Amino acid sequence: MIGSITGGNLTALPQTAIDRFVQFHQNPLLGLYNLDFLNLIVQLIFIPTYLALYAVHSNKHGAWAGVALVIFLIGTTVMVTNNSTVDA
Repeated sequence: MIGSITGGNLTALPQTAIDRFVQFHQNPLLGLYNLDFLNLIVQLIFIPTYLALYAVHSNKHGAWAGVALVIFLIGTTVMVTNNSTVDA
């Protein structure tokens, strides 16, 4: 929703590393937003939600609930490990 409100113009994103550093210096929150830090936080918040959904559905549809949970956790792991804001 935030991306849609701000226009979602991909050409307005900094294209070089120097432009990224300038953006961080001018507006740190916008710099983190453009590096998908907000999406990362939202994805991590969803982990307890998916665990709760698994707990609710595991009695009736245990296998499918397990498959959905595993796919979500794999996707979350890939997203977190590939996010440039958490590189050491």
